[in-house]
Amino acid sequence: MGSAETRAGFGFADIGRSERGSRMKGGLKVQSRSRLVVAMIAAALVLSGWAATADAQVQPHATRAVPTCPGIGVPSNGPRMLQDEHGGAESELARGINALICSAADGATIDIKSWFMTAPGAAMGRMVAALRLMHSHHHVRVNVVVGKSWYSSQKWQLFRRAFSFATVWSCARACMSGLPGSIDHSKWITVSRLRSRNGGGTAVLSTSLNPTAEQFSSGQSGIAIFRDPTVYGPFLQEWNAYVRCAVGRGCTHAIPTGRWQGRYRTQVWFEPSRLDPTHEALKTLSCRRGGRIGVMSLYLYRRPVLDDLLRLRGQGCSVDVLLEHWDSTQPAPWKQLHPRCAFNHDKMVLIDVGSTHQVIAGSQDQLSTELLHDDNQMVRTTSSTVVRRYRQYFEHGWAASSARACASVRYAGATPALDS
Repeated sequence: MGSAETRAGFGFADIGRSERGSRMKGGLKVQSRSRLVVAMIAAALVLSGWAATADAQVQPHATRAVPTCPGIGVPSNGPRMLQDEHGGAESELARGINALICSAADGATIDIKSWFMTAPGAAMGRMVAALRLMHSHHHVRVNVVVGKSWYSSQKWQLFRRAFSFATVWSCARACMSGLPGSIDHSKWITVSRLRSRNGGGTAVLSTSLNPTAEQFSSGQSGIAIFRDPTVYGPFLQEWNAYVRCAVGRGCTHAIPTGRWQGRYRTQVWFEPSRLDPTHEALKTLSCRRGGRIGVMSLYLYRRPVLDDLLRLRGQGCSVDVLLEHWDSTQPAPWKQLHPRCAFNHDKMVLIDVGSTHQVIAGSQDQLSTELLHDDNQMVRTTSSTVVRRYRQYFEHGWAASSARACASVRYAGATPALDS
């Protein structure tokens, strides 16, 4: 056993001794390899640490979110009412316009039609900022058509500076009629394509508002129509006609008969036209079983519309007319109207007679010259939701108005600070 152990031991000892040289060399190799592995691991750790540090430095730039702004959610197809009751930048209409702008898809087009726009004020500052953001960061093309006749030289320069990112066209008179003294009075915004998270499709906002700080502080409303190509298409055609007139190419200045365009519960009528959309809606009504008609406008000087309202009141309807400007010294039949007056810029007709429940709203001020001269748009809808909201809106405006105010000089004659 001992010798065996000795042999065994010697054997290990001998191996150790007999291979000492090679073992020493192998030990050096192992140590070198170990050091190399350690060095490589250390280098890898250093490199990975540097890479992590570099990633930490670069990552925010690589994944930084593109600036955006709150959108409109996912509105259902069809019309929606937006209102502004002296709410300024916080009104539903002001916030709705900004949300509509912010809902434009990347690469979409926003067309803005107005008689005039000015930049100062909180509401306009937010609107311009939203447009600039969508143009700069989401490649949204912003186009504007305004009536240059409203602007002084200084106001025009300020407007162009504020909207330097947009393509701007203008007509010296009403684009469509071209008649002396006519104006580009229509007011709307279209979006060619909404983001998928906002439901996609097209959007139109027809409104009574010229976007300015003053008008965001008055009574205004708008009807937004989502994903209805039978309404968006006519707005786009009218826009293209305005641009052709503004650049002097293919503009005939022909006055059409006028008609409602749209297949569903919401349609649009453009002026100038030979027929009056308000008169066309009122002349067929009968109030022998009662009903109610509410009218809001800056003026009412269109005789066929006046005759319609007096006839319907005589038949038994409640006819309430809310104006901003009224000449109480006018002779009959005008003095029989008995309107109320308030600081109000809206233009709408609410009809609840028999089975007819509809709203007609837009930019037309019921002036005798508007029909054949000025550019305007009126939207008609039978949407029960929109009609109900306009009822509430009108009731609130009616309660805030008074007949006594109509006798005030403030409500007669020339337009005050708030332009039409």
